[in-house]
Amino acid sequence: SAHLGDRLPRVSQDVVFERLIDACAPSFVPEHQLHSTIVFPAAGYLSLMIDAMALTFPEASVVCLEDVQFERALVIPQDMSCAIRTVLSGDSIRVESSMDTTFWQCHARAQIRSRFEHTTTTPLHTRYTEWEKIDAINIYQAMEERANINLRGAFRATRNIYRNNVV
Repeated sequence: SAHLGDRLPRVSQDVVFERLIDACAPSFVPEHQLHSTIVFPAAGYLSLMIDAMALTFPEASVVCLEDVQFERALVIPQDMSCAIRTVLSGDSIRVESSMDTTFWQCHARAQIRSRFEHTTTTPLHTRYTEWEKIDAINIYQAMEERANINLRGAFRATRNIYRNNVV
C-alpha cells in the first residue's frame, strides 16, 4: 500500500513499514484539522495497521485488531515532515512517529488475531456476548458539539463502530 510506506529490511523479529508524512501527504491529512492544527486521524492509524497485517499475513482468511488503544495524538507541523512507521511485533501492532528517526513515540497499538493462528485464549465468539452497533455519525456529531469543531470529509471515514460486552 502506498500510504503504508516501504517494508524495511529485518533487523529483528519485528516487521516494520515506514514512510514520511507531512501537512499535504497522504491526501487525507490536510482535511483533518482541529482549530487549524493538523492531527493524524484515528482512522489513519487503523488503516495503516490493517494494510500492514494484510501484506504480512496474506494467507490468513481473517485478520482483526483487538484491544485498540490510541495513546497520543500525532500533530503534524505545517512546515516539516515526520517519519511514521507501523511495527508488527509478535501478536501486537503499533504505529509510531519520529521527527528525527531517533526517538519514536507510540500513537496507537492493538493486538492481532487471525483465523489461522492457534491460541490458548477463549475463541472470539464465546468471549463476547453481544455486539452493539453504534452509528459513527452520532459519535462525530457529539465530538463536534463538545469541542466546537467541524469534522469534515476524510476525517469521517469510519461509518460504524461496534461495542461489545466481554464475558
